[in-house]
Amino acid sequence: MGAITRRIANNLTLGSGRVLLNTTTITSDTATLNFDNTLITATYGIYEVYIEYMSSANGTATDGHFQLSPDNGSNFSTSIDQMSHRERQDDNSSGGNVFDIASKDDQAVRIFSGTEDNLPNIGVGLITVFNPMKSDSHTLVTHTTCNDVPGTADNIRNHFGVGRDDNAQAINYFRLKFAAGDIQKAQVKLYGVL
Repeated sequence: MGAITRRIANNLTLGSGRVLLNTTTITSDTATLNFDNTLITATYGIYEVYIEYMSSANGTATDGHFQLSPDNGSNFSTSIDQMSHRERQDDNSSGGNVFDIASKDDQAVRIFSGTEDNLPNIGVGLITVFNPMKSDSHTLVTHTTCNDVPGTADNIRNHFGVGRDDNAQAINYFRLKFAAGDIQKAQVKLYGVL
């Protein structure tokens, strides 16, 4: 019996898959990285943000943040509830710096912890946003990230967790930033999931 070959046209939508919507590369200090309402639409029920690398221009440890806006960046949600876990290499053996975050009414989902000092120190990971354009349900966020911890020799930190906008509102804008200082360099891809 011979081999069966199937060809699918690149523009054929099969009802499932990932569509690259945007690639942003930052090469000099920039305050924020934004995805606006030309990208965040009702077309997709799920969005994925792939951080290939993101470095902080800040000289001291700072957290990475992911923010949600219902009005194309004019205002950001101040009612984000989140739970996450952060752990640094060697912490289990020493008993230090392992902690869980459980907070309510925050302004951002924390995705990195202790990032500083430019390249080569970076944060990387995946953020998934569910139902952002549905005004009758909460927007939910999951993330799995890691980053260098340059203030402690030879250390890396993992960070994984969940968050939600406590308001049932349509979200049409995502922002990545650091709590203090600029983004020094970054490459981030936004996908819509069919």
